[in-house]
Amino acid sequence: LVWSTDLICKPPRSEGHFTPHQDSAYAGIAPPDACVTAWIALTEADAENGAPRFWPRSHLRGPLRHARLSAADAPRAGNMLAFAQSLPEYLDDLDSSLAVPLAAGQC
Repeated sequence: LVWSTDLICKPPRSEGHFTPHQDSAYAGIAPPDACVTAWIALTEADAENGAPRFWPRSHLRGPLRHARLSAADAPRAGNMLAFAQSLPEYLDDLDSSLAVPLAAGQC
């Protein structure tokens, strides 16, 4: 069963980005392990142009409380998440995240 599909278009050299979030909280999935989400690269994605980023072992923390960023918050500009949600503690810790480069067609 496919619950939904989303196509995100990020033009080259755009300021578009996704702030740190958990898909289950963002999409309102309960319980959080009730489904699987997949990110499939349609074009090459590397650390410079928007590869997905993960924090090692962050899944062990379980569902985290998300905050809605205000218009005054710097990360909100260009945030491609519809509700401008984010995990504030991870916004300040991007250096410990790992970019996962993907070739076109990989997930």
